[in-house]
Amino acid sequence: MGCSSSTSVTTSSSPKPNPPAPVDLKDVTIWIDEARGDKRKAEEALVEIKKIRTEMQNKTIDIGESILSRLRRREKEKAELLNRLSSLASDRMRNQNANIADLSDTNRPTKLTERFSELYDNEWTDAFTSLRKEQNHDDQTAIKTLLFVLEKCYTKCKTIAEKQQKELGETFLSKEERKDQSFDLRVNECQKQIAEITYKDLQQNCENLIEDSAARKEDKDRNREYLKLEPVEKYCKLCIELTWLMCIQAPPIKLEFNHTKKAISKHFRHYTRSGDIPDFVVWPVLFLHDNGPVLSKGVIQFRASETSEQNKKKSATSPETKSEMNSENGSQKTQKQNKDGTETNFSENQIQETVDGTNHSDHSNHKSLDF
Repeated sequence: MGCSSSTSVTTSSSPKPNPPAPVDLKDVTIWIDEARGDKRKAEEALVEIKKIRTEMQNKTIDIGESILSRLRRREKEKAELLNRLSSLASDRMRNQNANIADLSDTNRPTKLTERFSELYDNEWTDAFTSLRKEQNHDDQTAIKTLLFVLEKCYTKCKTIAEKQQKELGETFLSKEERKDQSFDLRVNECQKQIAEITYKDLQQNCENLIEDSAARKEDKDRNREYLKLEPVEKYCKLCIELTWLMCIQAPPIKLEFNHTKKAISKHFRHYTRSGDIPDFVVWPVLFLHDNGPVLSKGVIQFRASETSEQNKKKSATSPETKSEMNSENGSQKTQKQNKDGTETNFSENQIQETVDGTNHSDHSNHKSLDF
């Protein structure tokens, strides 16, 4: 009893906790608004930070790219200057020095030599065959006709190239630049850049070029007939292209259409006959430049040797030949003495045809070559 009463006394005497103070809703709303404002500011600050960081990264990238582009530009300029310096040094070495070739030039002398040989092997052969069949030329007349075409193309292109070189220098270069050592080479480069335009323009006037070289009207008419043959026209146009490219080299490639007795073995090979005495030139010699080395040998026809001529005379005066001639004469006499007029007339017609054929052959062999 005593213990329980003390316990109850103790419990009843302990202090009670204070109730919580009432919360004002306005304060809570204010706190929430402030928190939201702080959050918004924080987000805005974060966005600003990200923006600044992005801008800094972009500026860094731009600066880096700018530096790289400058370096690349400087390297490119340096390479161009080195190339120009190397090109200038190379040009000065090649200026009027044909022994040093520009391997990047597709129309350098060695390539032109190859094309010139192909011209003789292909287009010349076709044109020669066409003249023989269509114009009834003998071999020598056809050969001289084609050589004449090539020579006139070369002469004309050489004259025009020299005139063009002078006009280009006066038009595009000052007097001081014309005095420079590389003047010829610079003009030559200009000529090469417009080479295709120039020789194609000359090819359009191919007929006039050949006609103008003839003095008489009948010669002009004959030349016009030659050029109507497709193989001859093709040959003429290719002659113009190659001779023009040869004439604008620095120095120009030279074609030699004449021959000297001392240089025949060095500069020519025989055509169909070999010997000691030259008869006529078939194809010209190609020199790297005037007084330069031979790029391609020419072709020349030699006269028939005296031995072969003597053999022909011997065969003509041999007893067997004489007996054959006598037997033919006897048969003709017998036919003339025969009373049958048909056989006599036939024999006379044969003789007349033989005479006419001989005259025609002589006329073709002695056809005028006065172009």
